[in-house]
Amino acid sequence: MNPLKKLLGQTAVYGLGNILGRLITFIIPIFFSQDKYFSEEQLGVYTNLYAYVGFFVVLFTYGMETALFRYAGKSDQPKKIVSTAFISLSGSSLLLGISLFLLSPIIADFLEIPDYENFVTMLACVLAIDAICAIPFAYLRFQNKAEKFASIRLINIVANFSFCIYFMGPLIIGTDEVSIYQMFDYHYDPSFNIGYLLQANLIASILTLVLLLPVIVSIPFEFDGQVWRSMIKYASPLLIVGFAGVINEMLDRAILLKLLEGSTEEKLAQLGIYGINYRMAMSMAIAVQAFRMAAEPFFFSKARDKDSPKLFAMIMKYFILFCWVIFLAEALFINQIKHIPGKGFEEGYKVIPIILLANLCLGIYYNLAVWYKLTDKTHFGAIISVIGAVISIIGNFILIPHLGYMGSAWTTLICYLSMVVISYIWGRKHLVIPYNLRKIFFYSISALGAYFISMIPEPESGAQMITSTVLLLTYISIIIIIENPRKLLS
Repeated sequence: MNPLKKLLGQTAVYGLGNILGRLITFIIPIFFSQDKYFSEEQLGVYTNLYAYVGFFVVLFTYGMETALFRYAGKSDQPKKIVSTAFISLSGSSLLLGISLFLLSPIIADFLEIPDYENFVTMLACVLAIDAICAIPFAYLRFQNKAEKFASIRLINIVANFSFCIYFMGPLIIGTDEVSIYQMFDYHYDPSFNIGYLLQANLIASILTLVLLLPVIVSIPFEFDGQVWRSMIKYASPLLIVGFAGVINEMLDRAILLKLLEGSTEEKLAQLGIYGINYRMAMSMAIAVQAFRMAAEPFFFSKARDKDSPKLFAMIMKYFILFCWVIFLAEALFINQIKHIPGKGFEEGYKVIPIILLANLCLGIYYNLAVWYKLTDKTHFGAIISVIGAVISIIGNFILIPHLGYMGSAWTTLICYLSMVVISYIWGRKHLVIPYNLRKIFFYSISALGAYFISMIPEPESGAQMITSTVLLLTYISIIIIIENPRKLLS
């Protein structure tokens, strides 16, 4: 089978099954912001909580998924590798989950949300359960069982969204005097507000763990200390990569409350506006994360092929092309898209194109990262990520006091672009991949040119809509004519 076609198919499946599941935390706040079901302040609390979740996800998984792909792929006893990783991750997840549960009052005080201690305890449970599920999900990816992976993820989505609607139903319809609520003696508590979203997330996570039990049972209970030490040695730099990556991705939302001026309520409102508009750029994040889910095991499986460098270069080019189309499809129509979250949130729409570009750079970096993962030089990845984290920290502290949340958006873009440049320069010395820079720059400059041209007509006018549509279709047509994707995938 054509390797590009296989990668494209699996990327689509993972995009549907995994990324949509994770994006429930992005979509629901936007849905409930439209008619002011949640205030800017409440959404600021939600954004603040999930800004720190990323740090704990890295801590809970500590690079064990990538280590599994690396060692299971070259072992004649892959189940032993999977079992060792699962036992390690399950034990550590339980310990960390219990620790967060007990420390929830202290954590809530640190986050400046002392009245929401119960939210922290729910998140601790979600983090522990999701971490335990990580290796079974990775095992499905290793076995190329993308459809089963997607099915479980989709069930998670449906469950999460359904329980959100159920819990928030009385707020939407204006009453809880409905038979289904009376049947379960349920009454909506306005003071719990976004806690219902976390409660729905917890229920969906428990259901996911139950659905993965057949996979867990199929994993033999066998722990190999020597294998574990080798995996930890390989994964340790990836833990640093993960932490630095989370700093780059989440630090802005985590420290905005510390650096913005005004009362706590005003700062939470600004954070809520930024958080919602950040989520409006989720289309690029979907593409990048879906690609990463499919590409990681794919790259390891092709590592020994003599033509793999050419294949990796081709994948990079088409990945960038696809991402530029996503960028234009959203950025060209930003004046229409900005109204989706509802009144009060549209003032932050200018961050959307910047975050789209930042996520595009992050996707390029994930492609480039193949050189240090395949050569077992993960410490270089740690160094690059730490450099990115330093840029992120300095940039946020310098720009937020002057530009507010716009400073956070620009810092995110600068950080990821810097990591791309550094990774490309260093990677050429360790694994030569013949990237077609001429075409990549041509398509990139063309896309940015189209975006700036679309800003010439009056915003939200008919001329602006027509111009944007023509520019998008022209860009796609140029790609089709030059690249002939049908021939490539045949």
